[in-house]
Amino acid sequence: MKITDGTGGGYAANVDEYNRLHVQSITATAQHEASERGDAYQVIGETATLTSATTTILHIKNTSSTQEAVFTYFRMQTADDNVTIPAIAQYFAIGFGRTYSSGGTLTVPTCMNTGSGNVAPLTCYGNSPTLTGTNVEFEKAWNKVEAEMYTYNKGGSIILAPNKTIEIYYVGTATAGRALARASFYMQPAGGHQ
Repeated sequence: MKITDGTGGGYAANVDEYNRLHVQSITATAQHEASERGDAYQVIGETATLTSATTTILHIKNTSSTQEAVFTYFRMQTADDNVTIPAIAQYFAIGFGRTYSSGGTLTVPTCMNTGSGNVAPLTCYGNSPTLTGTNVEFEKAWNKVEAEMYTYNKGGSIILAPNKTIEIYYVGTATAGRALARASFYMQPAGGHQ
């Protein structure tokens, strides 16, 4: 029996003396594959000034009815705040569920494939937008030193379904300084790749 490539080129598969078929494969992360398709993005949110309360750094809504956003990585950081850290009262958090009401600064995700014209179907606000509703917090992290960058690598396990929201916020007593957050994500059909 002969195994050929099926394209009419007449190329045969290589089988060794142990009856093993020789193949070649390329492995890539889902984020890399999405970037090749033009479906991988990053979005940055920033606050103008921290206030002594809960400060939303970045609020994201998936406005698509057919795609879900798969989050792979988050980065959060403060700089020039006027509090002593680490401290229990100063932390970053991520949660689901609240709705944008007003204010803040509209920020647009950037496609990570410079050859693609794709635009992420997400609406994002930074700089302390006003939000309503109930927040479901699922991650909390304390900075250990000033200007330390906290990273949260989820490898695609946080999925934002159509018309759902996620936010990154800072809780603390600072009355000076800034906070920054970055989210990396890719888009895929709702329900996963079919």
